Amino acid sequence: MSLSVRKLDTGGLTTFVGNSNDRLTFPTEAHEDTVFCTMIRNPPINSHIPYTKLFKPGGTLGLEAFVITQYHTTQMFAPNCVGLANATTAGWGNFGGGATHVLMPLIFGFFMATMGFTPAASWRACMILAGIVCLFAGVAYYFFTQDTPSGNFKELRAAGQMPEKKTVRGGFLTACRDPRVWVLFVAYALCFGLELTIDNLAALYFIDYFDELKQMDSTKALALAGLCASVFGGMACVARPLGGYIGDRFGKSGGFTGRVRWL
Repeated sequence: MSLSVRKLDTGGLTTFVGNSNDRLTFPTEAHEDTVFCTMIRNPPINSHIPYTKLFKPGGTLGLEAFVITQYHTTQMFAPNCVGLANATTAGWGNFGGGATHVLMPLIFGFFMATMGFTPAASWRACMILAGIVCLFAGVAYYFFTQDTPSGNFKELRAAGQMPEKKTVRGGFLTACRDPRVWVLFVAYALCFGLELTIDNLAALYFIDYFDELKQMDSTKALALAGLCASVFGGMACVARPLGGYIGDRFGKSGGFTGRVRWL
């Protein structure tokens, strides 16, 4: 897409800051808001608003879909296995980041070689295709899932099986006063910030600094670089569930403090 180094750096920073912000502002009625969070990834291609200006905030807000997944699995699984559940869904999400490095260059090559698109148009077509997939995933999620094993929040409240939703003030400040929260905050910022940086820049680094790739056809080089970069995201399918399983074992004996000790 002919992005400069400065734009690439800005994009990576936007991804991290936006993702962190979404963890504070995501909707709690997860089941009903997922469609919005996935649809917003797919801005209209013919809009009079410049595509990149619309896509950046849209893609950032779309990251809420991941946060909703973590909230949803917390609602669906018992405390003795919730760490494994959360880590497995998170690891699958990281694996998606790795698979993107493999699939997107192939789809890009299809649009450019078969459809005759320019490189810039091919990348934009890839983003539109990804947005369409997210749209269908969000619609399927809305119609085929529920908030808890017992049913949706609205139905449970209507049946008197769940208390009415109340506005609670001061909860955020209470969490901020807990030193264990800050231990998790720092650990997560360091590991997840590094992950996003590598996911965003690994393939570009390989292309820029490996002579073997420089001598190859650009499309093939991009596909090979993406395959190598995908390994980092792919290992999360094993690493994150393993960490969640061990965290559950520590949590069983020491509660939340035990999980922090595991870190």
